[in-house]
Amino acid sequence: MFSPGGDWARAEVSALIGSQLVNQTLGFSRNIFQTVSARVEDVGFGEHRGGRGVLFLNRYLGVEAGFTRTRTEFELSVADEEGGVTVFAEPLIQESRETTVAVVAQLPLAAMTPYGTIGHVWRSSEVEGSDPFRSGAFVVGGGIKVPFPRLPLAAAFDYRYARYPGGDEMLYFTEGTPDGSTVSSLTLGVVFRFGLRP
Repeated sequence: MFSPGGDWARAEVSALIGSQLVNQTLGFSRNIFQTVSARVEDVGFGEHRGGRGVLFLNRYLGVEAGFTRTRTEFELSVADEEGGVTVFAEPLIQESRETTVAVVAQLPLAAMTPYGTIGHVWRSSEVEGSDPFRSGAFVVGGGIKVPFPRLPLAAAFDYRYARYPGGDEMLYFTEGTPDGSTVSSLTLGVVFRFGLRP
């Protein structure tokens, strides 16, 4: 049913779609009476998409480059001393782009290929009315690839995690320095395999 045991490819290109779990604030604006803040926690499935390419040096090790784009909705709220907390119906929209370079270690098996990755990711995000956020972080992850019978294709289930530092490079809402953010992504991909090696 599956490709023969030990099957691997010299190069792979994948298209992916999925979701992110984001823990990030955009800072705050405060006066005597009110505090305005914005934060995000979850990104819906389909709002995170992109592609990756891997060149394998041998059956176990490869180098990867990838690019993803994510549309994130931030919840905007106002804490008023007299009126309590008001959550605005219209969220802030953030467009993020991530470029990743990583090392891939895999173990080709008959029914599937488990793999792990470690590398560096550069993230650029923009929200209307705010300064852009640009930062880099180490990213780790892993997943499995399941080959299609008699085709140079596979399905990939992938997880990645990165923790971005806080400070001056973080995205501001209006003022204040937000804490660092954590971003984890879960994706489903279609992998095109080139130069199969039985």
